[in-house]
Amino acid sequence: MSFTKESLLAFIRKDTDTEARYTKETAYYLHQFEHNKGARFFVSWNWSAAFFGVIWMLYRRMYVYAIIYLLLKLATPPPFSFLSAWPYITFVSTNTSHWIDLGLFFVQGLFGNALYLDFARRKVQKGVLHSGVNDNLIFLILIAFIIFYYYGGFFEVFFLAHHIG
Repeated sequence: MSFTKESLLAFIRKDTDTEARYTKETAYYLHQFEHNKGARFFVSWNWSAAFFGVIWMLYRRMYVYAIIYLLLKLATPPPFSFLSAWPYITFVSTNTSHWIDLGLFFVQGLFGNALYLDFARRKVQKGVLHSGVNDNLIFLILIAFIIFYYYGGFFEVFFLAHHIG
């Protein structure tokens, strides 16, 4: 099956999209498709992909990419850990983690649109005619994200102090 504007529209269409008016998100990706037609690899900025990374991937149902991203993040210590020893296996120092986070921010921002359109192209070619977005999980993912990144250090200190004392 060929990847056309119509097949992309069918894949990304939301329930609130009508023939007369598309949602902002649908119109955005249709514009990206038209602007970069035929290119599998292109550079354009996507603020949502840059700032929300794995949440954006899960929202767009790019589950394999999200798992790869999370594995990369778990292999690095958190950038603002107050503990002297990160309790997980890490392969880089905390200082290097800052550079990895900054690099992921820019890579996701610069190539997020290309990644999503390539994802959509491969799904359409496999016969998946509609994906949409995962509106139901976004709230739970956001809560998990906040707990993991902002309160994780507190819970680690609490549990370590409780087990030591």
